[in-house]
Amino acid sequence: MFPLHPPFHRFRPPWQRFGIGVLYAVGAVVLRWMLDPLLRESLPLVTVYGFTAMAVWHVGWRPALLTALLSLIVIEYVFTPPAFDLAWTPAVLGTWSAHGLSLSVVIAIGEAVRHAHLQANAMRDISLARQRALEREVAD
Repeated sequence: MFPLHPPFHRFRPPWQRFGIGVLYAVGAVVLRWMLDPLLRESLPLVTVYGFTAMAVWHVGWRPALLTALLSLIVIEYVFTPPAFDLAWTPAVLGTWSAHGLSLSVVIAIGEAVRHAHLQANAMRDISLARQRALEREVAD
């Protein structure tokens, strides 16, 4: 289950956030590898979406974009027939365009939700501080 707040974005330097983005890409590839006996050649990019959504929530849109790109490249290379061959045919480019558009929507919506959540947390903190100040004022 996701924590209620994005824990990594504000407090970690960029190299750590991008490192976490790479780890999410590795997670997408490893999970797809584990599902390979079940899925075979169908749905090669199914794990990319979930891991990209988790990355955008935890570390922001830039590392999530890295997660999406790395996952797409590695999974396309390893799991799409013919395996271990990046053939840039029109069909492959069309598939990449469609997935790229879908992933950009996931990243944009995830970033908007993450930003709104951070703003709501900041407003909550301000409201609690004002409430405590008013309580002290009334008590005096």
